[in-house]
Amino acid sequence: MFKNNDDGSHYILIGVTTLNLAKRIIDDILEKNYGKQYFREYNEEGGWQYLYGNEFFQIGFVATHNFVRINMLHNLVDLREN
Repeated sequence: MFKNNDDGSHYILIGVTTLNLAKRIIDDILEKNYGKQYFREYNEEGGWQYLYGNEFFQIGFVATHNFVRINMLHNLVDLREN
């Protein structure tokens, strides 16, 4: 997991070689998170393809760098502090 220095958000990168492989990974992650019906499909822009999101995270393929990126849209909580 990486932290964006600009806004403090967290993201995950998964290296892939093709859009077809990225689609399989994205579909699998969406299915394991209650299915595509709980995600909005976004228009492809800014180098992103096959982009989906909900209130918790966005996921898509970044063709210029050949990776699937998952952007967390909520703050992570350290459970050890509770």
